[in-house]
This record gives sequence, structure tokens and C-alpha cells, in this order.
Amino acid sequence: MDPVVTNALCTVVGAVIGYAANWWQNNRKNVIAKVATEAGDLVDDLEELTGVDIPDSLEDQIDEVVEDVVSELEDTISDAAEDVQDALREGESLSDALHASLSDEIAALKGRIDELDSLTVDDLKIALKTLDLSASGNKGELLERLTTALEALE
Repeated sequence: MDPVVTNALCTVVGAVIGYAANWWQNNRKNVIAKVATEAGDLVDDLEELTGVDIPDSLEDQIDEVVEDVVSELEDTISDAAEDVQDALREGESLSDALHASLSDEIAALKGRIDELDSLTVDDLKIALKTLDLSASGNKGELLERLTTALEALE
């Protein structure tokens, strides 16, 4: 690829990333607050639908998960942006660079499904009920059902 085109693409991608990062810094607290509110509303709806009182400690864990997910998403986007810029500098097309970067990130996220094994049976049942799936069975069955459902969402 022509070095002038490569530099132009890197500049444009860098500007877009810079703009997005600036927007995120200005709106991060609002976005997290909105996600936390939505998660709280879902917990309230789940309590109302099931008649099960979800303890405040679990709601606190949900808030922590929201923060963790947002932080992980920030890291993922940052890594993907760096990968794309590096690939452009090496002469790859923008399409190939985006595809390669996203493929790597998706593979990393799929690896996170293995972490579901650390959830308790109660946590698995709550997750399955949230997805309107059966919450009956032993831990292995619950884990398999949840894993299948999450993989189908991709």
C-alpha cells in the first residue's frame, strides 16, 4: 500500500479513536450509572416475576460486574485500536486489520466462558432465569445450558 495512503488511514483511525476516547472520558460516569440503573431495574423485575428476594450482597456483586465489564470493554477497544493501527502501518488493508483484530478479541472473550465454572449453582440459576431458560438440574447441566445460550448470542 502507498505510504501516503497508509499514513492517511493511520491518521484518520487515530483521530476517530481520539474522538471516541474523549467522548468516553466525558460520558463514562453517565454510561456506567445508566447501565447500573438498568441492571438494578432488571433485578427488581426478576424479583417481581419470580417472587425471589435477591439479597443486597448479590446486587452489589452485579454493580461490581458492571464496572468490570465496562473496564474490560475499554481494554478490549484500546487493544483492538492499537492492533488496527499497527496492521495499517505494516501495510495491511483496513478491512483485514479490523477483521484480524476483532477475531482475536472474540477468541479472548470466548475463553472467558471457561470462567463460568467458578459460579455457584445459585448464580447459574439466576443467570439462566434471566435468560428465560430452565434452571433445573445439577451444576454441570446448568453450566452447559448457560454456555450454549451465551455461545448462541454471538
